[in-house]
Amino acid sequence: MKKITKIIGLCALSASMLFACNAEKEKSNAGSEDVVKVQTSTGGTETNEAVAAIEFEEKLYDFGDIQQGDVVEHIFKFTNSGSIPLQITNVKTTCGCTAPEWPKEAVAPGETGDLKVVFNSRGKVGQQNKAITIYANIEDGLSSIKITGNVVKEETAEGPVKTM
Repeated sequence: MKKITKIIGLCALSASMLFACNAEKEKSNAGSEDVVKVQTSTGGTETNEAVAAIEFEEKLYDFGDIQQGDVVEHIFKFTNSGSIPLQITNVKTTCGCTAPEWPKEAVAPGETGDLKVVFNSRGKVGQQNKAITIYANIEDGLSSIKITGNVVKEETAEGPVKTM
């Protein structure tokens, strides 16, 4: 009987904490600039959070043929087409041979920015396809771009070359 009482007490405590957290979240959103009320066709309202939006001038860049060992780079230009400042929180690549650089400060609505991608072809040969994932305060939380290129093998006596 004591166990049942303790279990019921813990359930009640958990439920009250859950409701308190949700109420606090709603209260904190009430004064936020990021929340927009929209009138629906049925006369009600629904709440939509405003988000930033990232639009790239190009989402794919092809380096063409490059010599094995070359380090090449490309700058992807983007615009924040959203209604709030764009904050890129992280950029990840599929391989250590690709290094990104992005603005750490927020990009205002309508403003542009640069995302630089550096590819080191050392140890690579053949067609290369690298995806770059951008994490930001945008719808779905992420966007992606790609680089490609064909790495032409150097003539060396070093042995096998890693391919992707």
